[in-house]
Amino acid sequence: MVNPLKAPMMLMARMLPSCEEVGQMVSESLDRRLSLPERIQVKLHLAMCALCRRYASQLVFLHKALHRHAEDAEARKEPDRELPDSVRQHLQDLVNRESQA
Repeated sequence: MVNPLKAPMMLMARMLPSCEEVGQMVSESLDRRLSLPERIQVKLHLAMCALCRRYASQLVFLHKALHRHAEDAEARKEPDRELPDSVRQHLQDLVNRESQA
């Protein structure tokens, strides 16, 4: 016989997505907005599952760290610079002399 206090929890557990499904939805939520039913499912599952909460937290942390790293790398990138015409002509002259020799 099922404990009457556990019956609602068992029913809810059957309705909620698995840890694997929640992990996938959390990952997708970093790239797109989840639908309302998906968000509700994820929030309910995370409220009951400490391991998935930790996994979701780690995913969000890594996502933010990668974005910060990409932004920092972009900020450090030097602007494209063109050679002055005099230097360009000098290099062209050297190449022409070498090809004629």
